[in-house]
Amino acid sequence: MNTTIRTLLVASTLSAVALAVPSQAEAACGSSAATVAADVWEEFHDEALMLGCAVGAVLANADFDDCYGSVSFYSDIFTNMISWWNDMANNSWATIGPRQLQWTGVMNGTLQLGGGRVFCSAAPSDKETVDITIEKLDGRAETEVEICKMRKDGTSVTTHTFTFANGTDNIGAVKTRTVTSAKDDVICVHLDNKSATNSFQYSLDADKY
Repeated sequence: MNTTIRTLLVASTLSAVALAVPSQAEAACGSSAATVAADVWEEFHDEALMLGCAVGAVLANADFDDCYGSVSFYSDIFTNMISWWNDMANNSWATIGPRQLQWTGVMNGTLQLGGGRVFCSAAPSDKETVDITIEKLDGRAETEVEICKMRKDGTSVTTHTFTFANGTDNIGAVKTRTVTSAKDDVICVHLDNKSATNSFQYSLDADKY
């Protein structure tokens, strides 16, 4: 193979790889999480402006310190966000099916064959630390978990990625990951069943402090 042909093949391969690389938002927890987080941020910004605790009309540069610092402000916004979330889940998000990452109670579910599920908080965290705990309750499927921080400027960061191995020997396994510097970020968790023939039953617990 002459040098010219080899160079063209290498260039073609690199171009294909570059096109296949997802954007930062898509790389973290998938496009569903990016869509949900963007909508959550816009609504949170609108609610905060109406209550008067946000500083800045442009979301990417807005300061919500007063909203997070006041229990009353944050509680009022969060209550409104839950109602808004339920409307979005039944309408605009119906096709992508996100679940709310709840701060109280345990979320249980089953991923069927080759299925995935995205959980996102209904508002940005008002605390710096978030613990995500997942227990494998039943099933054989290898399942990957990705935890992400979705920022108001549209960027995202994957904080943790881990896997529950295929098989039944690890039923009852519990894995906890701590997300730091979580304040002012929407937190998303993506569960991805890698098996085409097996299921994964789980519990998910999220706590912020």
